[in-house]
Amino acid sequence: MSANEMRVFLRHDGSIRNDPGPPLNKLYESITIKTSSEEYVFNGRSDTARGALDYIRLAHAKHGTATSKDKACHAAIKADKGAVAHIVFKDG
Repeated sequence: MSANEMRVFLRHDGSIRNDPGPPLNKLYESITIKTSSEEYVFNGRSDTARGALDYIRLAHAKHGTATSKDKACHAAIKADKGAVAHIVFKDG
């Protein structure tokens, strides 16, 4: 993994396990979330990686901005009791 990449683990509810803090507040290019059976790729949904992960974490609630992809990803994370998120940050 290069300096502009990070891997974080998500709990069954989509929250971040061992949250790395400020590094997630950087601009990102893509986030790939992998469960044992599914892979979801997110680009440009939010300015920061933390914001994008929040959309997925809140997708189970009646959150007005949750897309069907957010909901499907959240359901897959819940069913798998967690997931891995691979984040590629923008340079600079």
